[in-house]
Amino acid sequence: MCKESTPSLDMLNFLKFVLIDIRPKDVHKNKVLRDFLLEFLMVFCEQIPHNLHDEIFQICKDIIELTKHSLERVHIEQIINSLVDKYTMRSKAYKNVLRYFLQTCIQLSQK
Repeated sequence: MCKESTPSLDMLNFLKFVLIDIRPKDVHKNKVLRDFLLEFLMVFCEQIPHNLHDEIFQICKDIIELTKHSLERVHIEQIINSLVDKYTMRSKAYKNVLRYFLQTCIQLSQK
């Protein structure tokens, strides 16, 4: 999906539906799921600057929430690059995910 083109609104809504059933404890316990989500995050972030739907930011936030204890420098850099890209749409949803991501980084750095 994301490697070929930016996700459509229908695909974003489908992803929201799928992610609802995944819990952080499931990700923590399941290495395959964790590795998949971390790899998916890398690909997904590449599409953020090219997408015009606010749903993309909620999905990004959801994936960050699920994987926050496993994020490495490469993931954090990819998220930052996607959020500060000059083509990334600035909206209320954008501000919410940016705020959430920064709060998460601060909280994790204090542990």
